[in-house]
Amino acid sequence: MTFWIDAQLPPPLASWLTQRFSVTAMAVRDLGLRDATDEVIFRRARLAEVVVISKDGDFVEMVTRHGAPPQLLWVTCGNLSNQRLRQVFEALFEKARQRLADGADVVELADAGAVSGRFAAISPSVAGQGTTIDQVQRAIDDDDASDMP
Repeated sequence: MTFWIDAQLPPPLASWLTQRFSVTAMAVRDLGLRDATDEVIFRRARLAEVVVISKDGDFVEMVTRHGAPPQLLWVTCGNLSNQRLRQVFEALFEKARQRLADGADVVELADAGAVSGRFAAISPSVAGQGTTIDQVQRAIDDDDASDMP
């Protein structure tokens, strides 16, 4: 599984992910796509069949409209220090990677807060303990069931 780090995230995240999790990760700037539009990055990522890691909701819309590839690891943590961002990835990246391997088109990586939408979402609790994907999926399923007549 190869990951492309979008422009809103720090480019050094790519080398850190590669070293820490033994994955192939590259910043879009290192691919010559630093100033490319989201659409161009999406098309190139689609051809390469990679996972895009982005904070940009436009990628969610494109994956929803066109389907995967590319898959998306959608980072909804807001503005975090690089250290805190690494802590979030340290706590949740393996779970997120497994959800992507299981076929999720979009996996939301959140620092804390409510889960919404039909995404495979994971987030640590306020106390720093990981909320399991199964717990989150049950919450999503319960929410979806309550929407039915």
